[in-house]
Amino acid sequence: MIRPVERNEVNEAIFDIAEDKAPGTDGFSSGFYKAAWSVIGDEITEAVQEFFHSGKLLKQVNATILSLIPEVANPTTVAEFRPISYFSLNGKLHGFFVGARGLRQGDPMFSYLFALAMEQNPTDLVEICCPYSKATAYDPWFSRGCLPVRYLGLPLISSRLTADDCRPLLTKVDERLNGWGSLQLSYAARVQLLKSVISTLNIYWAMAFILPKGVLKMIEACMRKFLWEGVSSTGSANVVESDVCRPVEEGGQGIRRLEPLNRALMSKHFWDIVRCNSSSIWVNWIVRHYLRNCSIWTARHTIGSWSWRNILRL
Repeated sequence: MIRPVERNEVNEAIFDIAEDKAPGTDGFSSGFYKAAWSVIGDEITEAVQEFFHSGKLLKQVNATILSLIPEVANPTTVAEFRPISYFSLNGKLHGFFVGARGLRQGDPMFSYLFALAMEQNPTDLVEICCPYSKATAYDPWFSRGCLPVRYLGLPLISSRLTADDCRPLLTKVDERLNGWGSLQLSYAARVQLLKSVISTLNIYWAMAFILPKGVLKMIEACMRKFLWEGVSSTGSANVVESDVCRPVEEGGQGIRRLEPLNRALMSKHFWDIVRCNSSSIWVNWIVRHYLRNCSIWTARHTIGSWSWRNILRL
C-alpha cells in the first residue's frame, strides 16, 4: 500500500476497462484512451503517480458540477431556480452524500488489514508512514493526541470515555423521546417504546464501552420523565416506581437498569478471554500484548488502556 505506483500498473488499469466504459467525467470512452495511449499515456501516468504521491487530484478531475433546477413552470429569474451541487466520486456524478452510509462498512478486508497491523510493531508502522518527519503523522485538521473518528457510530478512542464522547448517544435518545412526546401514547405504549427502542440504542454502546455513570443517569432521567409524564392529556400511571425495573414475571414492567446491564454486556468480553475464543481478533490481540506472561486472573489492573483496566475490574 506504500509502494510507488509503477507505469505498467497504470497501463494495466486503463486497458482492463471495457471499451464502452467512460473512466472520467469528460465523456470519452475507454476505447479512446486505448487508441490514443501512445500520445496521452505519459501525461495520464504522471497524473496518477502524482496523486498517489501528494494525495491531491487535478481540479479538472475533482471538479464540482452545479445544476440549476427550475422550481416553476416558466422561470424568468435566477431566484426561481434551485441549485444542486454534485461532485465526482470514483468517476461518477453523485448527489448528497449521507455521512452515516460510511465506506464499505463491515468489509471483510477490514479484519484482514487489522490482523496484518497486529503482527507489526506500532513504532515501525509510524516510521514507515512518516520517513521524513513524525509531524506528518498528524492530520492538519486533527488536534495532537486526539482521534475524532467514528466507526459504525462509535468513537475510536483508547482513553477514558467522557460525556462529550457520548453526546451522539444522548442526542439520539433525546430526539426519539421528543418525537414521541407529540403522540397520544398510553402508559403501556411508552413502556414498550422504552424497552424496544431506547434500550436498544443504549445496548449498542454498552457492548463496546463501560459508559460513564453520569451518562447512564442522564439517560435514565430522560426515560423516567417520558414514562411518568408522557403527554399531559394522558395522565400519569398509578404504578410504584420500584416496580418499573422488576421483571415482568414478578409483576414489574421489565425496564432494566442501565448500569448493571452495561456491566453484564461488558462481561461477555471477559468471558471470551477466559475461554480463549481464538476466532476473535480482539482476543488474540489481548492475549498477545497484555497476557503474554500472565493470565487474566493475575493481570495487573494498572497496566493497559482505560477500557482494558475497566474490564479487569468487572
